[in-house]
Formats: sequence, structure tokens, C-alpha cells
Amino acid sequence: MLKVALGGLAIALGVLAAPAAAAPPTTHLVVFNRPGPNFARAADLRDAALAHQALYRRLAAEGKIVAGGRMEGEPALGLSVFAPDIDPQEMRRLLTEDLAVKAGLVAIEFRDWQLQMGSLTASDADRDG
Repeated sequence: MLKVALGGLAIALGVLAAPAAAAPPTTHLVVFNRPGPNFARAADLRDAALAHQALYRRLAAEGKIVAGGRMEGEPALGLSVFAPDIDPQEMRRLLTEDLAVKAGLVAIEFRDWQLQMGSLTASDADRDG
């Protein structure tokens, strides 16, 4: 019990139960797609561009990408947020082998992102902003 003196009176305060702890941050693999060194040759690399789009659409359909798309502004920038239960090393390997990356059409950057507020998946819904 904690005692606090107020105006000469001692008030006893019971220890309040601490609120339930927020879920620990969920880590998502995030991939940024930027123009690669051969981006200006996109018309010549159409097959690689189509394969790139098909790969990301397949990953989204499989539930491996939970959010993604093109960001406004220049230079062109794409962003994909992957589900927390994917194997990040396997995904890095797969995306490094993307035909558009190998052709220099797209450059990719991987980052781990700790989601601390809001939610992207059902497993994130317990997060306490």
C-alpha cells in the first residue's frame, strides 16, 4: 500500500493492477523497389518487368505480402510489406533472383520493420497503440 500526504491527511492507495502489456512489436520484412541502372531500358526489358509483376502478385495471392504498391512522386518507388510469418532469408533469396533485379531494371532494398502501432494482419490486432 502507498501512502500520499495531501493537506496533512494521509491517503492510502491500493496498488492498481497494471493494464495488460501490449503485444510485442511484430517484425515485418519490408522491400523497397527503386529504379535500377537499366530502368531507362524498361521497354527492352518488358519480359523481366512482367515477370516481376507476376512474382509480386503471386506472393500477395499466397498471403505473403500483406500490403504493397507504388508510392507517389519521383523517383518511382514501390513498397511491399511481408507477413510476419514468412522466412525472411528465403524471401530475400527469392526476390534477389527476380528477373527484373537481375536485369538491372529494379534495385531492391530490404529492411526489417517493427510494427508498434496499428495493425496489418490479424496477429497485429492485439497491438496497443
